Amino acid sequence: MDDCRFLTDIGKIPDMVDILLGDAKPPSRPPNCLKCVHFRITCDPKYPRTPLRACGIFSFMSPNMPSMEVFKINGAHCPSFQMKSGLK
Repeated sequence: MDDCRFLTDIGKIPDMVDILLGDAKPPSRPPNCLKCVHFRITCDPKYPRTPLRACGIFSFMSPNMPSMEVFKINGAHCPSFQMKSGLK
């Protein structure tokens, strides 16, 4: 289980109020999580061979893309997408 990486650096997660109430305009379409700096692949200790997709901002793991889970929860596209450097 040493190869599993979990989201434990809570101090690195920005205040969600700042993200949700910021001046940034919400995206009109779902962002591609694979291009986001907050996207991670991780696993559950109970099922170490099953990869899960995770979001460093919202601190959850799911077999679905995090942007889909955010949309299911609040009806809006992810407001905290940040493009990885070096990508178009």
